[in-house]
Amino acid sequence: NNFISAWNVSGTGSVVGIAIVSGSAVTDFNSLRMNDVAANGMVAAMVDSSTASVHLRNNILKVTEADAPARVLIHGSGPLISDYNVFEGVPSNPQYALAESNGTIYGSLFVWRSNTGHDLHGLYGDPGFLTATDLHILRSATLVSGQGLSLGDATFDYDQESRANPPDIGADEYEHMVVTEDAGLAWLAAPDSILTSNTDYSFNVVA
Repeated sequence: NNFISAWNVSGTGSVVGIAIVSGSAVTDFNSLRMNDVAANGMVAAMVDSSTASVHLRNNILKVTEADAPARVLIHGSGPLISDYNVFEGVPSNPQYALAESNGTIYGSLFVWRSNTGHDLHGLYGDPGFLTATDLHILRSATLVSGQGLSLGDATFDYDQESRANPPDIGADEYEHMVVTEDAGLAWLAAPDSILTSNTDYSFNVVA
């Protein structure tokens, strides 16, 4: 249940959202947005070392780096359980690939899934973050809504709101709203005098 975003980095070093260097880790229900940074080193949302044992589930991993080496996921040779994650990158970046595992590069979710068996329930696309730094989900967004895997040890989201079953993917459990009709004020016929602030007025609405 973490929001991770807004990097401000320059130089030649790598920029990593979550790094697991040893041991084992359960990495569930996180929302990461790696912005296009000034650094020219590798940019990656999630990296684990060669021996780490990792569970990676129900995460949103988005990388917007457009002109430097970029990966959404870099995995070593240790045990990995990866599924129900949402990925997004910049395929127009010639140095981008969705994943790299033990030195092998996987350019897309289809290739990653087909060759490794990971993320059979994974999704690719825009998750619908509210802004570049506020990683709550727009209520009109559909991709992550109810697409996660229910986990008994993660019953609340980033805002301490209860998770549904099945849950939304990412740190934010939100209420998806379908807008079928909308209305707006096009013309005000009366009153024709100047309105006073902090005053209540009544109007008849004609459809």
